[in-house]
Amino acid sequence: MWFVRESKAHLKGNSLGQTSALLVQDRLGDFWIPQRGIFMIGSSLFEPFDAATHLAAGH
Repeated sequence: MWFVRESKAHLKGNSLGQTSALLVQDRLGDFWIPQRGIFMIGSSLFEPFDAATHLAAGH
């Protein structure tokens, strides 16, 4: 995992501007997206739920 100090991005030759924190923190499901740039490499695997193998989600 690395913290991003500076970054540049262009789309069709146009700059997307300076990086900055969002005014309001956003999330994907129950994962809160970090306010500062973080670069990470990882992997994940999703399988269909199987009651014989997996624990059901509790509330």
